Amino acid sequence: MKRVSYILPLVLLLCVCGLLIASLQFGGVAMGGFQNVSGYGSQGIPPAGGSCANVGQVYADNPFQGWPADFRPCNWAVISAYYCTPHYFVGYTHYGIDLSNDWTSGNEAAIHGVPVLATANAVVAQAVFTMPAQWNYGMGNFVQLTAFESSCEVDLNLDLNNNGTVGDYCGGVCEDQINRDLNNDGAITNYCGEETGWKATYMHLLDITVQLGQIVRVGDVIGHINNSGNSTGDHLHYQINGPEGAIDPAPTFGCPGYDWQAGVNEGR
Repeated sequence: MKRVSYILPLVLLLCVCGLLIASLQFGGVAMGGFQNVSGYGSQGIPPAGGSCANVGQVYADNPFQGWPADFRPCNWAVISAYYCTPHYFVGYTHYGIDLSNDWTSGNEAAIHGVPVLATANAVVAQAVFTMPAQWNYGMGNFVQLTAFESSCEVDLNLDLNNNGTVGDYCGGVCEDQINRDLNNDGAITNYCGEETGWKATYMHLLDITVQLGQIVRVGDVIGHINNSGNSTGDHLHYQINGPEGAIDPAPTFGCPGYDWQAGVNEGR
């Protein structure tokens, strides 16, 4: 009987060690690890950081405007991490804004699978999707849009055949803007317009519904929310970068009541 009494604690100890190793390997939330990452390969180019002096700053030339997901627009309760919040992982600065579940109504409103929306007329500069999801520098599956200013408005939305049907096309004064290598990677992208220097990156996606070089308009669905990459739960990391680096996205939402300090005080 004594031998059995020694064996049982040993078995329990081995089980606990096994669970601990599994949680470290597969990224349990309690360990602060990573979820939904089947591999640690990395594709794409992550956006650069910025300055925390940009909190609350408004940039008149920033074309990215609006709530970036079809989920509780203008409800600040779904923001789980603000730009440059001090309540973030030690050693990292949060240069975006995170939209997550809404816990305020008593019934959790899940953000998983919610459509992600383009917030400017833009070209898809990066569209990285892998199945199973990969690390991708922590971004998981992600889309990056580059905003442009059309230089050929006179050639857009014309009734080309005089039959009452309007067709979009590029030509005339902006022919020199077509077939450009946007990413300097040898891949030619067809588009019409001039780049503004503004980009928006949408991270941790379940899937993407656009492809490299595609032109998207404000409100177009570009993917759906998940927790791929460096993530401990379903959320959208939305980051805007201007010519001088990352800026605070919150003022671009067009929503009243933005109070960075109040959000920080609530632990976001």
